[in-house]
Amino acid sequence: MYAYRKLFPPPCYRIALMLLTAGVDDVGRRLDRIVRKLCPNVPLSIIYRLLRKGCILVDGKKAEPHERIHLNSVIFIPFSASDTVSDRTTRLVQENQSTNVEIIAESEHLLALNKPSGMAVHDGKDSLTAWVAAYLAGKLRPSLSFTPGPLHRLDQATSGLIVFSKSLEGARLFTALIRERIVVKRYIALVDGRVDKEYLWEDLLLRDQDQRKTFANAQGKSALTRVFPLAVSARQSLVRAEIFTGRTHQIRAQASLHGHPLSGDKKYGGSFQKNGFLLHAFEMEFPSDKPFASQKLTARPPQAFQKKIEAIFERKIIIVT
Repeated sequence: MYAYRKLFPPPCYRIALMLLTAGVDDVGRRLDRIVRKLCPNVPLSIIYRLLRKGCILVDGKKAEPHERIHLNSVIFIPFSASDTVSDRTTRLVQENQSTNVEIIAESEHLLALNKPSGMAVHDGKDSLTAWVAAYLAGKLRPSLSFTPGPLHRLDQATSGLIVFSKSLEGARLFTALIRERIVVKRYIALVDGRVDKEYLWEDLLLRDQDQRKTFANAQGKSALTRVFPLAVSARQSLVRAEIFTGRTHQIRAQASLHGHPLSGDKKYGGSFQKNGFLLHAFEMEFPSDKPFASQKLTARPPQAFQKKIEAIFERKIIIVT
């Protein structure tokens, strides 16, 4: 880490510097956010102090923190490369060689994957984000501030479809579709009890960040899930759940609220099951051929998932929509 006393010698141009050119995915972003993304090792107080002093320039001129960046704008940052992005990302790319992730679909702007159960989406060399960084290394157009990332959530124990952005345009498109509730997401879940007919679960859910759990609460947000039975035994049911909202732990919380917690889901009152609950993001359907070439994406359940449910229901089960 640099010595802070060396950051502000007059004039600013005596400091080690970088000259960076904005790409397509930087267009319209605020200068301060781009600098913060580029320089995670530099305290925010120092970044904003340098902005106020006019030591961070855009196209050779002093710029305000909120200034929007244009294509090919040249940004002058008075830091050396050692002060900016650490080698952590590079190290994760080099170390992560997982082959357990299946690519379901890929376009210029988006990447759809079949995430294995037990794989965290964020954080660490074994995360899905690290896998994506390794897969896309050297394949994306240059950008100062954009990095690929997941566009919705999947719990670590949940397997199945998850979409990552490959560009800012892709992130905005997919986020808009989700916000407008025109993307249908279908899951397969093993739940306690008999679910022998179709249900529509509609609840107000509130997330408790301290407990990391979702509860029914009159002050919560609307959650809408349609449930269909696929196989039923005396003690358990295999269901398909269509969600039209994206609340954290939506299926897990609503299943519990309606008397059918996921088998093995200790957090939400499910019965004991070795290796935890079975929840798989099976299918995603779009209103047209955007954002992928196909209107419908499908991810096969893990082999262990398939074997488990066939053992429980004592017959071959082929998942169809």
